[in-house]
Amino acid sequence: MNTIQTFFSKHPKWSYTGNLVVTLACVAVFPSLFMPTVLGVLLGFVAATAINMH
Repeated sequence: MNTIQTFFSKHPKWSYTGNLVVTLACVAVFPSLFMPTVLGVLLGFVAATAINMH
């Protein structure tokens, strides 16, 4: 875990790209699998925020 944090702190572009991928995956996948409503999209954003905050 420490080596991953070190890598992303040295390469911020990869960190931003990873956060974008996680956000898009949560917002696209979560509602399509579990809740295809506006609430599902909001929960996808909440899940993405929770994952990206470390």
